[in-house]
Amino acid sequence: GEIKVLCNLDLIGEGFDVPDCSTVIMLRPTQSLSLYIQQSMRGMRYKQGKTAIIIDHVGNVKRFGLPDMERTWSLAPRKGSNATKAEAPVKICKECFMTVSQTAKKCEHCGYEFKVEVKPMQIDEGAELQEITEAVFKVNYSSPAECKNMKELYEYAKEHNYKNGWAFHQGKARGFIK
Repeated sequence: GEIKVLCNLDLIGEGFDVPDCSTVIMLRPTQSLSLYIQQSMRGMRYKQGKTAIIIDHVGNVKRFGLPDMERTWSLAPRKGSNATKAEAPVKICKECFMTVSQTAKKCEHCGYEFKVEVKPMQIDEGAELQEITEAVFKVNYSSPAECKNMKELYEYAKEHNYKNGWAFHQGKARGFIK
């Protein structure tokens, strides 16, 4: 009569409270910090004596850091896309695969001591400089209303990390698509 494993795909992502859940296995990469926190914290609901485990197969922890780490939240708009951000301040223990803070000198779980790895600089002797003569097209619109066609809407969507479906609906509403 006990449920041992509960598997879902975007069905119980938000507002689903199961304090007994002790392990979350992440198989879906995301660029959304809020979605990542919702998904990963599912196993971290408090229950006395419980140890929460997050198994991340898709690199969300590398992208955002630990789900319960301190963050500075702001209502000010951010500039740039998620793809240009530096990786989250975490590292993975080579002995037990525990994810710990980038500044940790020792693994909290197994005691492994992190050593500074000095990597030799690689020089490609055969590399040559090339002049690029064609300008790269980059959207610089302050709003989607400034886009004049579907190509510009898709570029705007890409720049703002919107899905292609957003551009499609915008184009349909503006008469670019019949």
